[in-house]
Amino acid sequence: MTTLASHNERQYVRQQGLPVNGTLSANRNGTLPNSLFIGEPGLAPYDGEQNRLGYALTHRFDSGWTLNQNFRWQTLSLTGTLVSAGTMAVNSQLLNRSGTQQDFSGTTIGMDTNPQRRIDLAGTQHEITLGVDYNRST
Repeated sequence: MTTLASHNERQYVRQQGLPVNGTLSANRNGTLPNSLFIGEPGLAPYDGEQNRLGYALTHRFDSGWTLNQNFRWQTLSLTGTLVSAGTMAVNSQLLNRSGTQQDFSGTTIGMDTNPQRRIDLAGTQHEITLGVDYNRST
């Protein structure tokens, strides 16, 4: 059996992309640089955290069957303000934007179990695999 665990924390600034006008299509004021930040200067970054705990189990039985089972429990949270791009104004200089406070959290539990067996049938090798999978996210 292998035990798996991880913890990840990060802070980052979300960039929602650039408007079509000035990137993919012409803008009478010129091309927008790919590095242009359209978010809100001084806005706090997103805070994200993710925790995972699980295992991978393989057991071989004397009868020729092998049982595999994998399990994962995961929690996540993400908090921050999304500033998203809207439409470009008629003058092709002003960009409409909107801000939304986002707060996500959740838990995921997943497990898959499958017994396997190799058999010889009429001189040909076959592998039988049966299984069940469970996944629940909230």
